[in-house]
Amino acid sequence: MCIFCEIVSGNIPARIVYEDDQVIAFLDVAPTSYGHTLVVPKQHVESFLDCPEELLDHVMKVAQELANRLKNNLNCDGINVLTNVGEA
Repeated sequence: MCIFCEIVSGNIPARIVYEDDQVIAFLDVAPTSYGHTLVVPKQHVESFLDCPEELLDHVMKVAQELANRLKNNLNCDGINVLTNVGEA
């Protein structure tokens, strides 16, 4: 089971900031910046490259909503939204 699936199942604790039936968002345990939040689908996918389109749309909608909240609440200069695929 991947680490994100372990978090979704509750086997690994996380500081959850958002959750619905399709998505979970939580603070990174080793943040690269203040407010570093991961937004992941509850359904296991290898990456956004193979995520079903409807689910990917929902993940991005949630990411947008959370990014706006972070920008407003943390008074930050900007927001980075990214994905990592593979080892590179």
